[in-house]
Amino acid sequence: MVDGEIVNVGDPAARISFPYRPPLEYDYTVDFTLTSGSDPWHNIAQLASRGDVPFEFSTNAGTGHYSRLEDIDGHSVIGNPTLTRYTFVDGGRYTSVVRVRNDRVTCEINGEVLIDYETDYSDLSRNGKWTMPDQLNIGLGGYGGPTTFHSVTITPVPEPSTAALLSLGAVGLLVFRGRRRR
Repeated sequence: MVDGEIVNVGDPAARISFPYRPPLEYDYTVDFTLTSGSDPWHNIAQLASRGDVPFEFSTNAGTGHYSRLEDIDGHSVIGNPTLTRYTFVDGGRYTSVVRVRNDRVTCEINGEVLIDYETDYSDLSRNGKWTMPDQLNIGLGGYGGPTTFHSVTITPVPEPSTAALLSLGAVGLLVFRGRRRR
């Protein structure tokens, strides 16, 4: 920690595990600055999970400039259908959001959707370099290049509320204590 922020000085496969297991649906937001992206292996990973499935959104901030979900059917890069090119800038500040939903994972950087992957999560797994004591906890990873992590936020997606169900009444169906009324 430096001035209240997490700083990775470039250790290989450095990671931190937060003692928090997320709900089934949530947004995982990380705000970070690349101190240097010149190392070709510079990598930042948002270690996520859904239910009993650990996985991560991994970004190569070095010369490769590829982002992806890891692993898909055991593939990190070759054969990974989520491999997406995104160019990072040394000293650039980024906000990365991983949106975990029942049927998909959506990954954004600075508001740009890079990956929108439909899944039942049976094809996802976490790459071995990001192993943690409790694989289902939220975590961060950094590999090969210095990064400053300014904030990490988990926002649970609430289940539909009664108010949301009642709003359907405008289209002809009103739910009231489990009974339908017209």
